[in-house]
Formats: sequence, structure tokens, C-alpha cells
Amino acid sequence: MMRPRIHFRTDTGNIADTSMIGDSQTWPWPTCPDWSGQAISLHEKTAWLDALVREKHLDDNLLRSLRVAPDGEVLSREHLPSTGLWTAMYLASQSLRYAVTRDEEAPTTAAIKGLHDLTAVTGRPGLYGRAYQRPDFTYTYDAAGSPHWVESTAPGYEGWWYNDDVSKDTMDGIMFGYAMALEFLDDEGALKTVRQDVLGFARPFVEAGLQIIDHTGEVTEHGRLYYSAIDDFPGFNALLSMSWVRTAVDAGDDPYLTHFYRDCLLRLGDWSDCPALDAMDIGSYLDAFDDFLYVYRPECKTSYDNIDMVFQAIFPLLRREHDPGVRKRLLDKLRVGIWEPEKADDSDEPVKAPAVSESTHALYVFMYGALVEPNPDDEVFRTAVNDSVCTLYRLERDRFDKTTIAGSQKAACINRMGDPNADHVIPLEERYYDNYVWRLDPYEIPKDHAGVPGLLHSPEDYLLAYWMGRYFGYVSEEM
Repeated sequence: MMRPRIHFRTDTGNIADTSMIGDSQTWPWPTCPDWSGQAISLHEKTAWLDALVREKHLDDNLLRSLRVAPDGEVLSREHLPSTGLWTAMYLASQSLRYAVTRDEEAPTTAAIKGLHDLTAVTGRPGLYGRAYQRPDFTYTYDAAGSPHWVESTAPGYEGWWYNDDVSKDTMDGIMFGYAMALEFLDDEGALKTVRQDVLGFARPFVEAGLQIIDHTGEVTEHGRLYYSAIDDFPGFNALLSMSWVRTAVDAGDDPYLTHFYRDCLLRLGDWSDCPALDAMDIGSYLDAFDDFLYVYRPECKTSYDNIDMVFQAIFPLLRREHDPGVRKRLLDKLRVGIWEPEKADDSDEPVKAPAVSESTHALYVFMYGALVEPNPDDEVFRTAVNDSVCTLYRLERDRFDKTTIAGSQKAACINRMGDPNADHVIPLEERYYDNYVWRLDPYEIPKDHAGVPGLLHSPEDYLLAYWMGRYFGYVSEEM
């Protein structure tokens, strides 16, 4: 179901021809003229980073940040807390890359193998680790015996260790990566593994009452996804649960999961035989999403971690959901409640919080455009596209850990981490970022940071946004 690169679809359903992509008179979206014409184009930067990942970042099948010698030799691999999540983001990027280019070099098989090992290593059906350590590779620190690291007892994984602290953010990313692979890849061997692993996770998750169960039989620290769990707002948990189960429905013919999604979560049919998931009944999971999502918080307490998880969940859900009434409610909330804040109670003013539409976060802008399909005359969206393309230019090809100095911007409020935020987006050149800029608050005033010598961050943030933009027609090959 490949979408032609030379077309874009507006929300009126009209197809506009952009066959002359290199001609500014026919290309309908802004191209960041202030940054175009740089020494290296987006296309060239992407090719360089794609090749670098194949050469260095994926050798144990999980995407890794690295420690490298001055000559580029890999010395060790980093145990980031969410290595599985970043691998899934990379899988998503390469699934889109394959859909755009049909390039067989897109190393989706390695990432799929890594994610499969990430669940197989635990020895418990449906359980994933956050990361693993293999005996035949060198890591920056030895995880054996560290908190949350468990030695595998699964046959075939002797000597492996895995991090057992898997949570909803890791699984949201993994399910997003799987969803993208299911939609955009056509390698039946790889897709067979993806389908098996999606269903292998979803069925135990549902049978456990929308909970992630660890290797000891206990719920993981952040593994409660029923909407009445008190660890997140009801609508947030409801969205993730709907998305994961809907992706599993798409992955295979499982009548129970189909019934559970349609009747138990959405309550579109007979839900009299559905399990009692919640201590309180506030309606269907779609109702909870509609009424109690609360992405935006007053002042500047909004969590970009949560925004990231929301987009990773709503994107595959809307790409798969065909019921007109359900789609309308999801899209309405995406437009107001996610893309833009809702109005405050008894006020015509929005909640004081930075809107995604003004964030310069290219990934979310392109995902929103893919789902809502705004017209090119939507000035808010046009500005967001221009800022997003500028962000792709600004993200450096060299992803070595950078030194930053404390910013001198005036504090407008204090964010959820207790740090000061400005009242405007901080230029990317002044900010510290690692392997995934989209989860960082773009308003946070920079602090001093001494770059770690030899630390080379993996570039999945750039690659996912670039290929998302390419596939859905907001970035051209000529840029």
C-alpha cells in the first residue's frame, strides 16, 4: 500500500500533482530557503547516516550509541535505558525508506531480529527487555549484576543478560516500529516474525488485564495500561491500549483480539462478556481518550515524553481504523488536544503550554500532516512544515556528544523537571541533544554540558523524521 511520492492528498480528497518536485512553482510546501543550499543536502546527509548505521550502530542487532576511537573504530556499545525503543524507531525509519526507495539495503531484517531476540531472551512469552547484552560484544559497562539486569535462562541465549524494567514507553515504541513494518514492508519472512511477535505480546497483555507482566509474574513498574490505573491520565492509557490491540488485530487472524478491540475497548457491539478491566467505569476506551487525555499541562509542565508516546500510538491506530465515527473522534482530538491545546475551562484562551504545532519537532509535524492531510493554504501547518525542514537541516550529521553552555534566556516558567523554560523555542544550535531530539522540551533553557569524548549518538531521530517527510510528501529528494 505504497503512496506515490509525487502526489499529496488534501483533506478535501483532491490529488495535487507534484511531479516536478525540484520546481519551486509546483512543490506545494515550504523548503526552508534560509538553510537550503548548504554544503551538504538533506539527501546527502541521510545517505551518509544510513550507511553509518549499517556500518557501526547495529552490529549486535540493537541500535546503539557508541564509544569510538579517533580513527572511528568502535570501542564499545552503550546500554541506553530504552535501547529496544530506539531500535524500533530505526525499524520504522527504514520501513519508510524501503517504501520510498525500494532499496534492499534498508537493514530492517537486522532490527527485526534484534527486537525478536529482545523478547525471546526473557524466556517469558510476550515479555520484552529494555535492552540485552550479548557475550560476544563489548559494552561500555558490564550489565551483569547491575540493577534490573537479569541473566537469561532461555535456551539458545546462554550468557546473555537483559534489562527487565520494560515499561509502556518502550512497548509503545516497539509496537509503533512493528506497525510501520507491517504497513510498509513486503518481505514475507521478516513480516512473519513481526506478526508472531506482535501477537505474542498482545495476547498475554490482554489476558493480563492490559498489564505487562515481568519474569517474576509481577506487573512491571510502568506496566499498567487499563484506564483506571493511577500512574497516568485515563485517556493516555486508553490510547496506548487501543493502538496496541488494533495493531495486533491487523497482524493476524485472532477473533478474540478482534472482539476485545471492537466490543470491549470501543464498545461498538456486545460487550456483556468482556472482562472487568477497571475499578471505575467512565465509558469506552474511546470515551476515556476523548475526555481524559490531558496532553497539555498548565504553565510549562507538558511532557514531551508523553507527546512522543501519543504520536507513536495514534499514528498506527488511525492508519488502521476504518470506522467513520471512531476516525472522526480520533481526528478531532488530534487536531485539538494534541496538535493544539484545548481551551481552558470558562475561557477563550488555550491552556498555557507550548503547542506541538509550534515546537519545530519535525517528526510530529509530518505525522500530523500524514493523518490530517491539511491543505497547503493552512498557514499554521505551512509554518510548521517550514520550521520542520529547517530543523532537519540544523540537526548535525556529526552526532558526537556536544558541549553546550548555559543559556542566557529569561525564564518564563518552570518545567515538570524543575528546570526553567523560555517563552520561545531555543535554537537547536544552542541546545544539548543526544540520540532522540523529539522527546526533549524545545523551550528548556540550556545548561552547561561537557561533551563526552568519543561518544557517538545513534541518529534515529533524524532518520525517522526525514523518511516520514519523504514518504508523505513534505520533503523532496532534491532538498
